[in-house]
Amino acid sequence: MESVAEAPVVGEDLFGRERELAHIWRMLERGAHVLMTAPRRAGKTSLMRELERDPCDGWIVAYADVEACTEPGGIIAEILGEITEKEEFKQKFWDEMSDLFGKTAGWVDSISVAIFKAEIRSAMKSNWKREAEKFWNLLRSSTPNNRKLLIIIDELPIPINNMLKNEEQKREAEIFLSWLRKLRQDQKLRNKVHTLVGGSIGMEGVMRRMGKSSLINDMATYNLPSWSKETAAKFLRKLSERERFRLDEPSIEEILTLLQDTIPYHVHLFFEKLQTELADKSDQMPAGLIERCFDEQLAGFQGAAHLEHHKEKLESIFETQEEINLAHEILKAACIQRSGVKDLDTDATNAEGKQAIQLVLNELIAEKFLKIENGNVRFCSNLLRCWWRKHVVGVRT
Repeated sequence: MESVAEAPVVGEDLFGRERELAHIWRMLERGAHVLMTAPRRAGKTSLMRELERDPCDGWIVAYADVEACTEPGGIIAEILGEITEKEEFKQKFWDEMSDLFGKTAGWVDSISVAIFKAEIRSAMKSNWKREAEKFWNLLRSSTPNNRKLLIIIDELPIPINNMLKNEEQKREAEIFLSWLRKLRQDQKLRNKVHTLVGGSIGMEGVMRRMGKSSLINDMATYNLPSWSKETAAKFLRKLSERERFRLDEPSIEEILTLLQDTIPYHVHLFFEKLQTELADKSDQMPAGLIERCFDEQLAGFQGAAHLEHHKEKLESIFETQEEINLAHEILKAACIQRSGVKDLDTDATNAEGKQAIQLVLNELIAEKFLKIENGNVRFCSNLLRCWWRKHVVGVRT
């Protein structure tokens, strides 16, 4: 178990996700196409990478990160390039692509996968819909009869959301998602090709804002939770033992209570910050150190880098400045007290204004900013609440 909080982890370093992996494989074995939602830093990409690294018997898994793509052709090129890397598809795909690109036999032997993807993107630019149909037909003829292909598309909501902000690309985004839906429903690919889609913003929210939820209503939603409190405690015990860094049960309880939402990255980061604070000082936990580390290291200015994206995310999930402003009002009201707020204190007095509040609140809940608990609207993560209170609202105490 490596003590690295930043990068995606797989294999023995992926801790406490056996149940989640088994659940996803059961969904896929039953024929589902999966739409994964998760809190930021919950380990979504790690889970996807583990599905690729250690597939169930009879499965081939191709993982494509499409966050940097800007148009449908680029997304398809990224997916196709990753599938082509798999031994079961490599020769067939590369031979067929040689014909499609008008290349001579053996041309692929002298290029890298990056160049191969660039060639596909170039071909897609002229008419991505025509080239996508060739890819579709290639899948039909190339997928081994005794194997299933899982195509993982990570961060798909980001390029789709970006396309929706561009008037010229809105229609292209809709056509692409329709094409992807038809691929999922193709009877010749049924139980042969499956997809798993996820992202750091919710695909369902993107579709709601697009008014096209029907384009993903054939997919089964899987909500990846944060660690349970028991799993997080077990992780801290094991890490403490491995690192020879004394962390007793009261300290573990205090860490988990302060975090509230035990997102794997935050649990790991808390441990690393404490370990740094105590390096070469003492093997005893000084009184008040855990709370001070939380307040100054995780929720303080030094914690800004890994939480700043939440503020930026509001511009991704809301279309208008009015909605963004309203989201800020709601989050401000909810962040003052750990228990949250029962009545949202906004200026809305009429039915239309109250409806607008509810719609924005629903999005904030869907994107795992907030939850409703015991009738109160409160932050899912106490760490994010404290950071938001300090750095966005400006309350320092």
